[in-house]
Amino acid sequence: VQRLNNCGFKFTASVPKGMSAKEAFEEGKVGNKGVRALKNFQAQNELEATGKLDDATLAKFEELCK
Repeated sequence: VQRLNNCGFKFTASVPKGMSAKEAFEEGKVGNKGVRALKNFQAQNELEATGKLDDATLAKFEELCK
């Protein structure tokens, strides 16, 4: 979630302490704004805009959003 914010996709999400971003997305803890932000990030980076935090998206975060 913080990496999305670091990349300019601003939204607030209440992710339980100790939960990874991947878990939060998989369990629906980030809400519609979080999914939309992720889809926007994926589309802008020529990834399939699924709204799911998959391996390709995680790799792109590692590359661009530190």
